[in-house]
Order: sequence, then C-alpha cells, then structure tokens
Amino acid sequence: MIDAWKFLGHGPLLRLEPNLWAVEGPHPRLTINRWMVVARLADGRLIMHNPVALDGASMLAIEQFGTLTWVVIPNRFHGLDAVAFKQRYPRALVVSPEASAVHLRKQKKTIDSFLTEVPADDTVSLEPLDGVKGGEAVMRVTSPGGHVTLAFGDALFNMPHGSGFVMFMLRLIGSTGGPRVTRLMQLAGVSDKKALAAHLRRLSATPGLVRLIPGHGQLIDRDAPATLAAVADRLAPE
Repeated sequence: MIDAWKFLGHGPLLRLEPNLWAVEGPHPRLTINRWMVVARLADGRLIMHNPVALDGASMLAIEQFGTLTWVVIPNRFHGLDAVAFKQRYPRALVVSPEASAVHLRKQKKTIDSFLTEVPADDTVSLEPLDGVKGGEAVMRVTSPGGHVTLAFGDALFNMPHGSGFVMFMLRLIGSTGGPRVTRLMQLAGVSDKKALAAHLRRLSATPGLVRLIPGHGQLIDRDAPATLAAVADRLAPE
C-alpha cells in the first residue's frame, strides 16, 4: 500500500493538447509503466485519471494548469496513490466506478464518491465500460479542433514484446505484443467479452478520435479508430 507521497521517477509531462496532459510513471511492484492523464474542463477545473505521485516541479505545473477538482480511480486495481492524493489535495474528490469502490475501500483507499459526481461537459466525460467486473471508467477528452482522446485503465494494454525474464513471462500470459485486452484482464476483470467488445467498437466510431491512452504500455496516436476496432474484434469477433 502506498499511502505516503512517494514518487518513483517518471517521464516528462506531455502536453498532448491544450486541455490535455499525460505522464508516464512506473508501477511500484511490477516492471510495467502506468499512465496518468490530466484534463482541463472549460471552466479551468481539472480531472485527473489514474493518479501517479510526481515530483514537486511536475505537481506545481499541474496546479498552474488548473484547479485539481476530481481524482478518478478508473478501476479497483488502480488505487495505489489514492490516499496520498487525498492527503495532499483534501478539497479534491476521489471518485471511482461504484462497483470498484467496494473493493477499494476494503483496501483502505479513500473514495469520496462515484463517477456520477463528475459533471460531463463538452470537453471531458467519463463513462463506465460495459462487461467489466467491478467497473472501469474510460475518460473521453475533446480538444480544440475536435480531436478526441480516450484514456483507459486495464481494459487496454499496448506493451511491446521485450527481453528478460519478466517480459518473457508477460509475453507468455498474453500481456505483450501490441494493443489488446490481455488474457489476465479477460480472466480477472471481464464479465462479458461480447458486451465489452461492442462498447469498444462504439468508442472506435467516435468522431474525431485521434488518440488512445492505455493503462499500461505505449500511447496510440496513429489509426486510433482502426486500432480500437481491431482490439474489439480480437476480444470477441462479430
């Protein structure tokens, strides 16, 4: 459990769009990365998806970007820094899918409320994915020019094959090799493959979709609609 503010090293803050930043951080227990996404609503309030504790300069930059108002824990497996963020930003609401909150609270994670507390506007919205056990929230961010980004939790991985024992084991269990819903996610986190695949196909048809941010792995900013549709077909062919 990581309750104290402890950054473990991370990549630079990436300004993907005028209202969208992302940063790649390490996982404290696994040799995989995790992505934190920060979106700014039209009124300057910030929604943080999948929080990762950063160094002081990076957190200061985020505070200057807008007012941190909501911290979204996208699913029951991504609450590592929830308590630390609540301690540092007590006025921010830590929210999760309602089905995830039961598990997170058992882990003594701070969950103030549910996704319904976060008002959708023309720039940012959250929606639970169909067919996921315990819930998972995908965040949709619409930027100037109509560019749309989708940020996921564990429903989308995009890890390449790598060398070494750990990467060999990840490859063996089907977690590497490009965009996918991993076998582990299918076993532990998916209740209805067809329902999830259908939801991913609907998301792939989002007008203006240019970017996918997986919970773990590499950003996808080329052929995002076709890539997401292919992930859905691989999960459950029509």
